[in-house]
Amino acid sequence: MKLAGVVVICLVGPGCRRPPPADCSAVADQLASIELGNYAEPEARAPIVAKYKAACDTALVSQDEAACLDKARDRWGAGQCVPRMFPELASSSSSDCAGIIAKTKTMMENQATYLSDPSMKKWFDLSMQIMQQSCEQDHWPDALKRCVLASDGTPAAMQACNQQMPPALQQAMQRRLTKAMQGLQRP
Repeated sequence: MKLAGVVVICLVGPGCRRPPPADCSAVADQLASIELGNYAEPEARAPIVAKYKAACDTALVSQDEAACLDKARDRWGAGQCVPRMFPELASSSSSDCAGIIAKTKTMMENQATYLSDPSMKKWFDLSMQIMQQSCEQDHWPDALKRCVLASDGTPAAMQACNQQMPPALQQAMQRRLTKAMQGLQRP
């Protein structure tokens, strides 16, 4: 509903219509599979399924959000579908992204002798831009950002932080890099 140019979220009342609700049992089963795998024993699955069913009911997950969750393969991907169910995966802001990129860039420049080659330098600079875009637009989890910022900047420390990057986030960043690199190769 719109009122004087302002979007108003309608929670109750005669003009309010909630989107069709998700089947929270199916949502819970999907999320339990992400957390435990498909072969967990029923007694191990039951409390996890119950936890996610309650969270789904509380969050009023819609059918569209459930369809997104069905495609998610990890908690970060699920958090992108229904952020209110995964507040611990939230990205509080993108203000840390510039510092993360600066630290990564410094570490790479200290390690990479090939950056004296102009074409490699162009590739490297583009990679750093893409990494910053990913940090800002893909909403890197705060825990990952804190890890990089607190690291000593050595390759081993940065690799340890990289292990905290969810696979779906790695794939999203790789798609960005691939697309950018294809643009570099065009005349």
